[in-house]
Amino acid sequence: MELRPQLLQLLRTKDYVPMRREEIFAVLKIGTKEIAAAHSLLDEMLERGELARLKKDKLCIPDDADLVSGRIMFRQNGAATLIPESTTGKPSGPGAGYPVAVEDTGVSLHADQVLARIIQRPQQSPFRGKGRQRPSTIQTKSRMCALFVFLNAPAKPSPAPSRKAATPTTLSQMILASLKTC
Repeated sequence: MELRPQLLQLLRTKDYVPMRREEIFAVLKIGTKEIAAAHSLLDEMLERGELARLKKDKLCIPDDADLVSGRIMFRQNGAATLIPESTTGKPSGPGAGYPVAVEDTGVSLHADQVLARIIQRPQQSPFRGKGRQRPSTIQTKSRMCALFVFLNAPAKPSPAPSRKAATPTTLSQMILASLKTC
């Protein structure tokens, strides 16, 4: 039997308690030759959002831990909307997102893939309804990185070298300088 179905069967059992990788390998009786493939499978499933990493590197299915995987989209005021991935077959339309308060966004950037816990918070005013679900404790899973390079931009001639600190003068030098700081 393949490793993926065995792993999903173990994680979906009702009495499953989140375990570390080594503990999962011991329960599934994975040999030393197959451990590298098992590690790569777990990493792949973590990237896709099929598995969630909890405290102390314990693994579980996100639905079991009340976690939602999706993309976070920011607004200008710093608040954001979490757009969940449609893994359940439900269409994710424009109103399918969860609002995220500024203080709950963590270190996430626009269009990051995140893992968030949905909590129920009461509204500020008692006259405005029952409350609204909001995500909290957001973990950034992967970051989209965009780099724009202008190929046909004319290069400015560089001035004569001086003893001052070198400052980037062309766009390509500024891009290279910003990449060196990352």
